[in-house]
Amino acid sequence: MKASIEAAAKKAEQLPIRFKDAVGRKFSFPFHLCGTWQGMEDLIKQAFLQVDVLGPHVQEGHYDLIGPDGEIILPSVWEKVVQPDWAITMTMWPMDKLPPVSRMPPGWHGAGRGIPPDVINVGPPKGGKSSKKKQESRGSGWIGFLARKPPKKNSGEGQGGSGED
Repeated sequence: MKASIEAAAKKAEQLPIRFKDAVGRKFSFPFHLCGTWQGMEDLIKQAFLQVDVLGPHVQEGHYDLIGPDGEIILPSVWEKVVQPDWAITMTMWPMDKLPPVSRMPPGWHGAGRGIPPDVINVGPPKGGKSSKKKQESRGSGWIGFLARKPPKKNSGEGQGGSGED
């Protein structure tokens, strides 16, 4: 009887930890490699070496590991709590700021915001008027401003046709 209990315990220790990372990838880690926090942390860091945005945050330890009961497992109690064949899920801590998109040349404002640099907007000009009419009415510089006709007045204003003098 004692031998069968020991055999069952040994078999259970051979079962892996089933790990789902923060980007949804699934891994099976041998329990003897991830039974300590240091071992688990090393495996997670290896898995994120080539992940651009989250990789640096993982390397800094900005994540939680969630056990099968939905509770966070703290590093200090990992070895006392974790068991073979558990499903562990990784969640990232909230990021305070957006990751840098790219460096903009000096003098450019709004780095990484608005229309991406490889998009060319060829839609009609704003305001719905055709650009030809806009150019004709605008003239050019001060001469165009001075040469323009004054705006028309309403026929009822300022002509004294009301009979009250």
